[in-house]
Amino acid sequence: MTDKEINWQPLSMIPVYAEMISKILDSSKLQLGMIQIKDHPLLNDDLISHILESQEEQQELIPACLKQCTKWGKKELSEKQSNWISEIKKNVSSLSLISKEIMSIVKSKGKNKIDSVL
Repeated sequence: MTDKEINWQPLSMIPVYAEMISKILDSSKLQLGMIQIKDHPLLNDDLISHILESQEEQQELIPACLKQCTKWGKKELSEKQSNWISEIKKNVSSLSLISKEIMSIVKSKGKNKIDSVL
């Protein structure tokens, strides 16, 4: 994604952005917990494809999130805005790691997927 393709957000959007990233992170943590269950049923091709596609899309958005934070960071910020930006960066970093872990687990479980067993 190039800088021209990024829809840059004004400073007023920092709290919305922070909440959005936080909710995406919470959702990813929940998904990770669900796929880590030892007795998790076998996955089918469609579910594996869907999970991998959504995680790959998340990974593609991470650089844009960080660029947005950098762009905001060059402006005069209140302490609260600076704290939100720090929170966004921390959450984006966690999101990246969780997303990679989800993809790794799903790929490894894919070897035993329903479609290949049947």
